[in-house]
Amino acid sequence: MESRVRSLETRRLHAAEFALRSGDQKNSSLITDSCEARERHIEIIETVGLFVNGTIGRRRLYRKLLDTSRRSDARLQAPAITALGLAILLSDPAAAMGREQLRRCLRSLLSALGCRRPLPVGELLNCLGESLGRLELNIPDTPRTGLDELEEQWVDLAVDRYATGFRLIPASVFTRSFFRRTLCENGTADSRADPTCYHRENDKAPILLELHPGLSEDIGFEYYVDDSGLSEIVLDTESLGWGEKFHAARIFALYSNLGRAALEGVPLRGQ
Repeated sequence: MESRVRSLETRRLHAAEFALRSGDQKNSSLITDSCEARERHIEIIETVGLFVNGTIGRRRLYRKLLDTSRRSDARLQAPAITALGLAILLSDPAAAMGREQLRRCLRSLLSALGCRRPLPVGELLNCLGESLGRLELNIPDTPRTGLDELEEQWVDLAVDRYATGFRLIPASVFTRSFFRRTLCENGTADSRADPTCYHRENDKAPILLELHPGLSEDIGFEYYVDDSGLSEIVLDTESLGWGEKFHAARIFALYSNLGRAALEGVPLRGQ
């Protein structure tokens, strides 16, 4: 399996992908912009649209989306993959989301996808959490980049639906040194090649600190959101222990306005 940390761009694309919990990565590939990919992109939009306009029901929508996700030839760009994963999680009958609320959520998803805006990941996950009673975030095992890496430098925050075997990774967490080192290794640090979402003016940390002054008493951080609506949190720390992971998950919950959420079963906000 190709290392997810070979480059930040590679890691971001993989983070957008939701995988079967079996860990089988045969169908996981870097995403290409091809005629086939565009056709699949349109297929996702049309399938969701069929539910939104009342042509098909929830269960048929869910089955069609699952079928799309499991085709081995699917090669989609990150926003489309994230949209597909969100649509599957939201339409899962086990989530018990009301039909009208599901229609509103999917309409919002289609609007963002069609206009090439960042997907409203936090808003939709909050709706999912309300339907489930609480949004449960987990920390998947992280592959090490080398034998000399003794302490964790990055982790993902995942939403798992164990019954269906799906996982969506809405946020990733890095130490500042790992984040900067990875940018430098790819020749993008402090250069015009730096991905747009990493520009200083796109750092959401100042807004979060203004809205939640208590965060300034903890670990310093940067907060970026890519074009898929996925979050990347950079902590000013040398390693990621439980305290740092919990702090990052709490920041994600605040940015996403998650009402009821937990990390590994521990509530992230006063509930």
